[in-house]
Amino acid sequence: MKYFYTVKEYIKVLWQCLSYVYKFDKRGTIVRMGILLAFPIITNCLAIASARLADSMQQNFGSELIALLVPVFTVVVGIQVVEEIFSWLRRTVNWLWQNKIKLLVAVERQKKKATFTIPFIDSEDYDQLNQRIEYSGAGFDSQVALITRLPDLIRIIINIIFSAVIVYNFNPSLVLVLLLSTLPGFTIAFTESFAIRKEWENKLTYNRITGVYEKHFSNYTSLKDTKASGSASYLLDIFRVRREYIRDSIFALYKKYVDMGFFASLLSLFVGCMVQYFVIKDVVFGTILIGQATLVIAQAFRLQYTLQELAWFLPEQHTNVLAAKYLFLYLTTEENIEATTLPTPTVQLAAGIKISDVAFEYPEVEFKEMRVLTAELDAASEKYFKLKTEDVVSEQEDRKPFTLTIPTLEIFPGERVAIVGKNGHGKTTFIQLVLNLYQPTAGTVAVFGNILKDMNQADVQKYYSVLFQDYAQTNLKVHEYIGLSEINDPNLDRVRWAADQATATDFIEKWKDKYTQQLGVPFKGVKPSKGQWQKLALARAFYKDAPIMILDEPTSAIDAISAKTIFEKLAVFDPAKILLFVCHNMTDVPVAATRILVFDEGKIVGDGTHNKLLKTCMVYKELYTSEKRGKK
Repeated sequence: MKYFYTVKEYIKVLWQCLSYVYKFDKRGTIVRMGILLAFPIITNCLAIASARLADSMQQNFGSELIALLVPVFTVVVGIQVVEEIFSWLRRTVNWLWQNKIKLLVAVERQKKKATFTIPFIDSEDYDQLNQRIEYSGAGFDSQVALITRLPDLIRIIINIIFSAVIVYNFNPSLVLVLLLSTLPGFTIAFTESFAIRKEWENKLTYNRITGVYEKHFSNYTSLKDTKASGSASYLLDIFRVRREYIRDSIFALYKKYVDMGFFASLLSLFVGCMVQYFVIKDVVFGTILIGQATLVIAQAFRLQYTLQELAWFLPEQHTNVLAAKYLFLYLTTEENIEATTLPTPTVQLAAGIKISDVAFEYPEVEFKEMRVLTAELDAASEKYFKLKTEDVVSEQEDRKPFTLTIPTLEIFPGERVAIVGKNGHGKTTFIQLVLNLYQPTAGTVAVFGNILKDMNQADVQKYYSVLFQDYAQTNLKVHEYIGLSEINDPNLDRVRWAADQATATDFIEKWKDKYTQQLGVPFKGVKPSKGQWQKLALARAFYKDAPIMILDEPTSAIDAISAKTIFEKLAVFDPAKILLFVCHNMTDVPVAATRILVFDEGKIVGDGTHNKLLKTCMVYKELYTSEKRGKK
């Protein structure tokens, strides 16, 4: 049953792959499949014709060597030419399919990332889904691996059919003997593929923890911290020990099945030699001619060899089948596909931002479909191969969830609202709710008269111009980076204006190519400092002409003089728009803010002007006076 199960799963996933490609390239898929089917058949037919010709030559001219070999040699050369042509066509077909599928999957992956919600992407299940795809087989190229190996499978199956028919016509019992001789190899190969996969699955958590140490060496930023801490050697030792443990456990399994496979191969070799002996004996006694004997011996060994190829082919593809299962799950998941039936929102600018009875806790996102698929694969491993899943003890501590509650809040155009409070008390969470990156557990967030959770996310984002605290540093050109919201055709005049608002003009003008300067050392561009990067990112927020601007710590890496200038510019921000900014530098807050919201333990404990809050809000007074004392 385990053979039938594995074959069934392989065929099912392979059919999914072919259907996926056929949907985008119908004619090309049919032509390529026709080529793959035709040429192995032609090659085998020529081999049979060669044997028949040899028999005919022997009957007509005797067994003289020259007279027998010349025509046969001619056909053999023809077979080699056909096989070379087929090999060239197969490589061409593989290349075309490979690049076609890679393109389709790559585009679909980016599309999914663009439509999945932030909570989903940030979940443990999403991370485990990516791990399972990346580890198994060719990872995100598993579809490519399955289809590009299809020519080999077609060749193997056609060769088995031709060889089995030829050997069967000579002696039916030999086919049965040859099939039975490959069964041990089949058993070993299939069991090994499942056992190694299950061993990795049982160590998934261990692998993830090991990856934490690996990430200390993954990029410039983390490696810089690792070196500066003086812990590089220690972390490297931990990583090496953990990787060695995983490698050794897998190798122990691998060696066990390799040793068993060696004895299975010896059995097949012995059976093959016995078949050869019986055929030669018939030649000696004149029962069959040389051409037929040569054909039977060649096809018997070919049958045995291709059966062994098939025995290992499907188990080798098993990891690709698993990866493709998870990959198709990824590609077909519609966790947050934007609805097309929602009407275009009406924009009532005077309505501003309105929050009613909002409560929020960070959700524990479960990707149920992935867990179901994993459970099905685990059940199959235990049912067919007696491989059980090890219990994993969770090391997570029970933590009190963070809760944000806002009974009612309204913010109107023209208001410049500062959001202040201690770290971890709800400022960034509030911003994420307003941006609809997270949705409230209860209550509603409405912007310009539209409830955000009832809108397409693309429409929501039109309302906002945003600078996140952890902004991206991408190696674009300056005008592309600042004009990212119109990257297809940035307006250079507006780019210059935005750069001036962010006090980035001075250093941009000093660069060789100014506003078309390439950013990033990998592209032989400039390497901005951290403060320069933040100014460029702030300019990007100014560039986008949206009715609401949100800035999360806009001057955290910027020098004091530039920061003061930026807040003075924010103080005269467009009166028709809303400005929300998170700030920890309390002396800058009164410069730009007409209103201040004070967050403490997930609640707004202060709402008013700077002077009012100094008198009425102890949290604000403590934040402001402690900074003043620190500066003195």
